[in-house]
Amino acid sequence: MNANTRTRRVGLNDSRQLVQRCGTALVVSRGAGQEVEIVNDMFTRLFGYTIEDMPDVAHWWPLAYPDKAYRAQVKADWQTRVTKAIANHSDIEPMEAKVRCKDGSERYIEFHFSNTGDINLVSFIDLTDRKLAEIALRESEERFRLMADTAPVLIWMSGTDKLCTYFNKSWLDFTSRTMEQELGNGWAQGVHPDDFQRCLNTYTQSFDRREPFSMEYRLRHHHGEYRWVLDKGVPRFNQDGSFAGYIGALVDISERKTAEESRLRLATIVESSDDAIISKSMDGRIVSWNQGAQRIFGYTESEAVGKSIAMIIPLELIVEETEILEKLQAGAHVEHYETVRVTKTGRRINVSLTISPIKDSAGTTVGASKIARDITERKMAEKKLRDGEEALRAANRKLIDAQEHERARIGRELHDDINQRLALLAVELEQHKQDPGMAARRAHELQAKTIEISRDVQALSHELHSSKLEYLGIVKGLQGWCREVAERQMLEVDFTSEVSSILPREIGICMFRVLQEALHNAAKHSGVKRVEVRLREHSNEVDLVIHDSGIGFDVSAAMQGRGLGLTSMQERIRLVNGTITIQSRPGAGTTIHARVPFKSESDSQLAAG
Repeated sequence: MNANTRTRRVGLNDSRQLVQRCGTALVVSRGAGQEVEIVNDMFTRLFGYTIEDMPDVAHWWPLAYPDKAYRAQVKADWQTRVTKAIANHSDIEPMEAKVRCKDGSERYIEFHFSNTGDINLVSFIDLTDRKLAEIALRESEERFRLMADTAPVLIWMSGTDKLCTYFNKSWLDFTSRTMEQELGNGWAQGVHPDDFQRCLNTYTQSFDRREPFSMEYRLRHHHGEYRWVLDKGVPRFNQDGSFAGYIGALVDISERKTAEESRLRLATIVESSDDAIISKSMDGRIVSWNQGAQRIFGYTESEAVGKSIAMIIPLELIVEETEILEKLQAGAHVEHYETVRVTKTGRRINVSLTISPIKDSAGTTVGASKIARDITERKMAEKKLRDGEEALRAANRKLIDAQEHERARIGRELHDDINQRLALLAVELEQHKQDPGMAARRAHELQAKTIEISRDVQALSHELHSSKLEYLGIVKGLQGWCREVAERQMLEVDFTSEVSSILPREIGICMFRVLQEALHNAAKHSGVKRVEVRLREHSNEVDLVIHDSGIGFDVSAAMQGRGLGLTSMQERIRLVNGTITIQSRPGAGTTIHARVPFKSESDSQLAAG
């Protein structure tokens, strides 16, 4: 061995020690054939191969790359680069490949090749952990994207610059826009203008503080309308703890918002209702109690909720609750059921109940909703109406009786008086017919009888209808009637009038009937021979006062009796919006005072002008 060879060998031995001590997997080969000179321990620990396994590169390729196709691909690339590097005594760009170890496992490596004259140095950097992490990350991202694209929510991601980097399929389907259109700040074009600034402020402030956020806003749907969404975003971090951006998810809450608005409107209606609106469980426990219930029953919400509904039901009506619950269990509704309930103070009130079943999602009846309306006043009004109708029926009966009595009186007068007098006159005329001389002597007497009968017929006719009211006016008509009664009944009637206006016909007839009834009663029952009648006008009101100093009577008893005179007076005055007072007691005379408001014809003409 010459000196040069020994020097080379010594240099090689020194290099061997350096290679063996190196912390990187190294292979030293020589020449273009790349015969392996050194394989360090790090290489053996990494791949399991020793120098005996790979005396040259040709043995390395089948061991490291058993797959022929992959081996051919890697070897071709390697040889091209290495041949060039050997020729130029240079390095090659790092090259990555997957290597099969001696135990059959696989590792990802990065080759580094250097040529310095006759020596080739190949270093291997183990990329397995990094590559596996990248693969895991890539697979994780693929799984995430697959999951995100099939999720029923809208998912987005942003980077550290606040710009969005990803939107899932549900988002793109919702907006009907492409990923490119949404990336960055493109998504913001779909936010409702009224919500945009609030939405942006929430996102920016939370992003700067690295805090989760939740916000509601309107996002344009692909149909064109805006729909409410709930957007929840959280910061995301890398494995080393560094901030990576945000990830968020949106859900469409339009139906919930609509339901909330409906519930709010319903709650407002319930709270503002004058009716009691109560819900209860099937065991009779009160679940809700509105202001109307507090107003009607007196219990506050805190006093009522949780208590038994029986606290407002009279003991004798508890069975009603059982019957109602049975109907509800059968799916029936109870409408406008009228019954009685008890308030906090113990007062019994009339209520009208409308009850509906409350069902869960499975259709099972779990409670009941009650609307209770206080109908106490209505019931009282109905009672008054019934009483009034009964009183009206009684008055009608009395009116019919009085009409029959009046007809009977007129019939008796016609039959027993006037008819008999006419019959007697006819007999006398027949007698005079047989004795003409006698007729001539008694003609004056027969004429007087005829005139008397005619006057009585006329007086009876005036009682039924006074033509003087039409031809002479109200005041003259009343005055004339007073004279007729005075002459016929042998009664002094002192009539005075202070009325200058022309009274309406309906008021005149009303006053005439009141005066007629009063004078008949005075002549028949008072026991006096003088009656005062005063007709006055003041402040658009006409007053009629009839007074006698007779024996008087008990007004209450008279009103309850069979006669209709006093009741008829009251009804006639009421029909013209007037009032009447009757003052009398036994031994103290009687005063009847009727007041009727009116507008004179001159007032009407003035108003029309």
